[in-house]
Amino acid sequence: MTREVLNEPVQPKTFIEDAIRESDTAIQYLGYYVKGFSDFSNERYSQALESFIQAERLLSNINPLEQADFYLRTSACYYRLSQYPLALAYAKEAQRIFKPSKKHYRQTVNTMVLISGIKQDTFTFDLPNKYFDDCLMHAADDSYTESIVFRAKGLYFMKQEKLHISKRAFENALKLQINHRGTLSIKTECDLAYVCFKLDFHTEGIHYLNNARHQAEQAGLIEQISRCMFMEGFFHPNGLNQEQVDQSLEMLSSHGLHYDLGELVREVRLHYVNDEDFHTAHKYSSMLLETISDQQKEGILT
Repeated sequence: MTREVLNEPVQPKTFIEDAIRESDTAIQYLGYYVKGFSDFSNERYSQALESFIQAERLLSNINPLEQADFYLRTSACYYRLSQYPLALAYAKEAQRIFKPSKKHYRQTVNTMVLISGIKQDTFTFDLPNKYFDDCLMHAADDSYTESIVFRAKGLYFMKQEKLHISKRAFENALKLQINHRGTLSIKTECDLAYVCFKLDFHTEGIHYLNNARHQAEQAGLIEQISRCMFMEGFFHPNGLNQEQVDQSLEMLSSHGLHYDLGELVREVRLHYVNDEDFHTAHKYSSMLLETISDQQKEGILT
């Protein structure tokens, strides 16, 4: 083979220059992408988006499957910044590329799960009845990927207040995660604790809450630590503990976790509206507007 290569005719100069230029572009793209991925993994979503925007300008020379991965990551970033139309557009583009490839079943499932998340957060519950069954089919008997699907199903139905369906889905997810303990299982236990409290299964809720909090503290997961603190205050046996709830919200705010902050502030606001304590509800309405404003500022393309 070496001989054949050595005997190849010398390539024209323009071909070599083009190859170098394409190589430089790919390296630049990879640099922006890796930085964006790192920032996203560390929950610095606005910084991640800045890098992804730079990477997108170099996307034309990248192969389609890598482009699909980029679309998926960028969609997730827009999702965390509550920029739902953009998140959905990028997710659908990723799905278009990934879905025909059986080798990329995990990416296909992740994209479908992300779309379900966008739908639930925009209260657009128009997914087909067999949507999550279709996701499971694509999961190809991969237990970890299946657990992602069940958790997504739990979240989708939790948002619709179909709590018994949601609870079963979270339980299925947790069973599948028994050999994959980590961030996902901690999040699932948090979700399961929340649903149990909502269903007045207090003892069960405490069990999952304690497990999730212990593991979150060991792993240093601010989002889950904050959510556990929130649940302790919000579902306190003697009634809502506003001081503890506010501490959890402050923790999220100080770490720039506006998506999670917005979710929990809405919950507190609704609680006080239902109690007809409109003065306190107004306080959380103002906080919610500020949170939404912060998210929108972070999500603006520059």
